[in-house]
Amino acid sequence: MKILYALFAAAILALGVLHMATTFRLSSSPVAKVWFFGAGMALALAGVLNFLNRRYGLAAFGLRAACIGTNLLMVCFASIAGRVTGASVTEQVVMLTVLTSALVLSALLLLSSFQLCALLASALRRSEHEQELIHTGDSAANEALAADASIGIPCCYPTGFQVSGMRFPTEGCWEVRAGAGASQLRFVTRVAPARWHPTSGS
Repeated sequence: MKILYALFAAAILALGVLHMATTFRLSSSPVAKVWFFGAGMALALAGVLNFLNRRYGLAAFGLRAACIGTNLLMVCFASIAGRVTGASVTEQVVMLTVLTSALVLSALLLLSSFQLCALLASALRRSEHEQELIHTGDSAANEALAADASIGIPCCYPTGFQVSGMRFPTEGCWEVRAGAGASQLRFVTRVAPARWHPTSGS
């Protein structure tokens, strides 16, 4: 899906650049040329925003929301502008297909992040939980290190979901596996040494 999203983001960017380049071939008034060039610039920036959303959207809610909102506005604007300016059916179909596809894919990216959060929450559900931590480094004492690792599950969350904390005895790459009923979660994370920040007055 990310490859397809990148293709549509690139298409929006290319359409914006083409729109701006066409400005210099118009025989309209200078004011009309300025507005025409500005519309192309907005379209190109929308393509760049979709590229950023594809790369960083899962970790930045504000970026996801801004991208989805921008795509929705661009679809509405293109639909109205095509009718007002008398664009051909082919031009309207191409523009609306690209913009609508980007809107759908940006929304699907948001849904996929919600599904990941739901899977993580269900995998850490307080009832029927079981966890396994595996050190994936080259140390000969991997089994001993894994035995010292722990997942802390605090008490008394009444919602059916459970937050947890993880403690790793050493730095390096760790593989974390969690299961709750039929739900399974597995990921590898890099553990770095903790940095000590002295408090004031100590």
